[in-house]
Amino acid sequence: MALIAAWDDDSAFERFASHPLAERLAGGWQVRLEPLRLSGAWPEIPGLPERQLPVADEESVAVLTLGRVRPWRVLPFLRAAAPAEREVVNEPGLLASTGFGRLPRLVSTFSLWRTAAAMRNYAYRDGGSHLAAVNADKARPFHGASAFIRFRPYASSGSWGGGDPLGQDALADSFS
Repeated sequence: MALIAAWDDDSAFERFASHPLAERLAGGWQVRLEPLRLSGAWPEIPGLPERQLPVADEESVAVLTLGRVRPWRVLPFLRAAAPAEREVVNEPGLLASTGFGRLPRLVSTFSLWRTAAAMRNYAYRDGGSHLAAVNADKARPFHGASAFIRFRPYASSGSWGGGDPLGQDALADSFS
């Protein structure tokens, strides 16, 4: 289960901790993120930056992708996405990733990267399967609506896959 939500500030998020939904999710992993870059649009998530904010090559980043797949483009989307999915799991800079959604229309991914440079290398590498999928989408869009959002993680807690993929040491390294 995944919850993507936004609060006005950290204190508003902390007040949410006593909400029944928050209590159900308390045993999982949480990350606090500062939005840095938006490509596309997703009206359901207000307050995303209109202009790209700077991020250093050595900083950790998180990437959220959201898409509403056009029904007649589901199979081409899956064919284009499969090689990129196989390739990403072997990326040395990938800390963790998952996919989720409400199939067949809503598809989403969330990934954590050791550095912004590692994420960009995967996403835009010449000959890479991710860039091939991006180009296929540009030629004939898979989605009626889509957003690709880059974030700076600044706090994390809990466990994902047996540990905190960012850990406080990883976050501290990003800002030193």
